[in-house]
Order: sequence, then structure tokens, then C-alpha cells
Amino acid sequence: APNVHVVKTYGMSVDISNKCAYLLIEKIDGKDLHKSFHGEKHERTPIDQLDKELMAAQTILAVSHMHQHRWLYGDIKLENTIWNARTKTITLIDLGLAKQLPEGDYVNRKSGSKSYLAPEIVEKKKYRFEVDVWALGVLVYEIFSGHEFSEDMAFEARKWQGRGERMHMLKLSDSRED
Repeated sequence: APNVHVVKTYGMSVDISNKCAYLLIEKIDGKDLHKSFHGEKHERTPIDQLDKELMAAQTILAVSHMHQHRWLYGDIKLENTIWNARTKTITLIDLGLAKQLPEGDYVNRKSGSKSYLAPEIVEKKKYRFEVDVWALGVLVYEIFSGHEFSEDMAFEARKWQGRGERMHMLKLSDSRED
């Protein structure tokens, strides 16, 4: 079932002689979040707190929708998240690592971007949807902090994961009066 926050695909063509596959997808207006936050100065966009909250919520809803339909996204990152500032909407793109998981199935491939890799992937364990939840946490951190989640930070976070201890890396937003 389609979701407004996940890119729609309309067809696919395979060119066996050149070992290429082509996808026909919807046209998406906007800019990827990496450019919005960390691009060249002329590419960056001022983003207020409400927009950050919309970005995070819509991304979580999109991934939740995929999981409800048993799809593992597999490559959550700022570069794969398009923000349309005019309509205030997020669209997830690049479903190249997405995989449908039948009930009881696991994945054990190493895929995704380094800073977003869940401990299960790094430790070469079988995994399911929890790796998307880890990557969502990294993405939400980046949205609210405005800082990239470096490989060093990812390494430190993975060391703490699973110990039952809380780790507070950064105050994500200023308190505000309602």
C-alpha cells in the first residue's frame, strides 16, 4: 500500500547486457536533508523547530508504514530523505537496499551507511527491523542537533547499547513554553 512519505515506483526495466536496472519513480520536489543541514553555504536552508519536528515525525511514520508491510528500508540517512519546504513534507527515496521480510525471516548482509549502522550489522548478527529503528535514532539526532553523527560517535553509542544504561549525548531542543 502506498504511503505519502515513501517514493512511489511505477515500473522497472532491466538491461542485462549492461548489467543495469532502471526504476521509473515519481518526481519529487525538494532537497535532501544532508544538503539542507550540511551542504555548501548556498544549499543550506534555515530550519525551525516545528519543521524539524515535522521531519522527524513524518520519517518515523514512513518507516513504520514500511515495517507494517514487512519492508526493511535498510538505508535510512539524511541523503535519502527529501524535504519539500513549500509543502512541509518528507519523502524517503532510494529503496535499493529495501527488502521484504516474511514472518520469521532475518537478514545478515552488511548494508547501509557507516554512521547509521546498527550494532547487529557491525557485529555480523542476523537482524530484522531493529536496524531501521537504530538508523532512525541517528537521523532524528542529526535533525535536531544539526550535527552529523560521526563514525566515532556511532562507535561509542554501539559500545553503550545493550548495557541497560542511559546515555545522554546532547540536549536535542531548547525547552519551550506551550
